[in-house]
Amino acid sequence: MRSLNLKNLVKRFIVISLFAAVHQNGYASELDSVSTNFELRTQGFHNTKECFPLHMENIDSVNTLYLYCSKIAFEQDGLSKDVSENFSISSELARRFNFWKRIYSLWSEDQYVLHIANYPEVVLEIADVSDLDAELHWSKKQKRAYKILKERKKQYKQVLKKMHALRTAPEHFSPTMKRIAANMKHIDDSNKYRIAANSIRTQRGQRDPIAKGLANSTRYMDILEAIFESEGIPKELAKIAFIESSFNLKAHSKVGASGVYQLMPGTAKQFKLKVTKTIDERRDPVKSARAAAKLLKENFRILKQWPLAITAYNHGAYGLKKAIRKTHSSRIEDLIENYNSPSFGFASKNFYAGYLAILATLNKSEQVFPNIVDSPPLIFTEVKLKRTTKISSIRKQYSLTNETIKDFNPDLSNRFLRYGSLPRNYLLKIPVLNTNTAQSDR
Repeated sequence: MRSLNLKNLVKRFIVISLFAAVHQNGYASELDSVSTNFELRTQGFHNTKECFPLHMENIDSVNTLYLYCSKIAFEQDGLSKDVSENFSISSELARRFNFWKRIYSLWSEDQYVLHIANYPEVVLEIADVSDLDAELHWSKKQKRAYKILKERKKQYKQVLKKMHALRTAPEHFSPTMKRIAANMKHIDDSNKYRIAANSIRTQRGQRDPIAKGLANSTRYMDILEAIFESEGIPKELAKIAFIESSFNLKAHSKVGASGVYQLMPGTAKQFKLKVTKTIDERRDPVKSARAAAKLLKENFRILKQWPLAITAYNHGAYGLKKAIRKTHSSRIEDLIENYNSPSFGFASKNFYAGYLAILATLNKSEQVFPNIVDSPPLIFTEVKLKRTTKISSIRKQYSLTNETIKDFNPDLSNRFLRYGSLPRNYLLKIPVLNTNTAQSDR
């Protein structure tokens, strides 16, 4: 009994010492002051049904915002919901889904979200650089935001470590700790604060690229959805291009993926796309959609579930098979929670929820992006060349300019359009007005 009492006294002494250290250290005072102000300012918002960012302070022309969720909004954030006719999000992934929906629909490229990688929905703060000089290059704006957030990361890491130490005595939490704890109350893990301290990351808002991609996609989307349907898979999967590239027609990754569907060279060749220095069919949304649809169909054949097949688009089907063996579960929620592998990182764990978040955003595009000007749909016919044909002959035969050929066939390089010859069996897209002329070459 004496031993037990002594243990309790020692434990209490440690807690009191930690509590005193938190309030003696200068790093906590600034955050605590802003957090206290945040609590006061949000007292009249307890019945709001949506989470929303609230401006708190300005540091060197960078605005700091906190995300506020009332009890009602917080509960709704964790509810399962139907996203489309074929897809829904479970309650286990709902908060992750809603975080990404805000990234794609609410926060712009001028807003940098400081959050927790292991619990993406836990937003610590948002840095907004939109008030910086309009003439300032985006890279300098980004540098300014990251400089402030780098310091804040250090501060939050210390706060979260103290929260872990004080987790059995939450009554001693500072205002900043209480604000963070409220955002993490749904997480049932005694080590959640320690985990959070070691996984703070920055995510840039994506509203602007998605809006631009939406304008680009209206030229192609009806055609792409028809391609996916023709493969016997849900047409909504055509929109996976948005999570891959924001439907950026010139997207090219550091690891070699290219096009709106971000296909790697090996994957492209597996599905019969031509990839050379002069012709790269990954850059053609129509041709790359045929390969992407086949890849997703193959993933589904192997994995039997769309959440896994979609995740495999990022991680690979056999990588997912390995994860299933290791965790003894085929539920995407279990893989995210329990599968630990360097290759199954942040991007793979968030790919499915991110895709559904984009799908939900696009399904309400008229409300989310009211000022989008649609591009006219691409109307064309395809000609399969029977022989190797010079570009000069194509121009003459179909009365086309290089600009029109490039517009309809973005897989052709500019240099190729000046000097090249199209190979036998190449599928050439030409304006539908040239259909009658084209019939002879089929």
